[in-house]
Amino acid sequence: MGSLPYEEYFPCESELALLEKQEHALFETYIELMCHFYICLDVHGGYKESSNSLKSWADYLFLTLKKAPKEAQFGWIEEDILRMMREHDHGDVVLEEDDGIYERGDILKSFHHQARQPIS
Repeated sequence: MGSLPYEEYFPCESELALLEKQEHALFETYIELMCHFYICLDVHGGYKESSNSLKSWADYLFLTLKKAPKEAQFGWIEEDILRMMREHDHGDVVLEEDDGIYERGDILKSFHHQARQPIS
């Protein structure tokens, strides 16, 4: 970025498990941030044009900017969350068979539920 090299880094499962155990507050913040990131991508159209995506994310994340959507400031209502999940095909998943630590019938919640609360 600018004159400095930039490399995106996504922690692997074992690093996230360690973070959750050792720095739980930081882990919760990371999860909240990633959920809102994906919500923003769904609302504003994903990675079609990276510069627009980054600008949309900045507007969504930094509430001091003029164009920050009200949802980022005040949270979404349940009806809007369910509508958004249908529109973007990111609904809750009900497991049809046992899968490791998860059992048949367990519900994996969509990241969209995080939108109930504004970014803290």
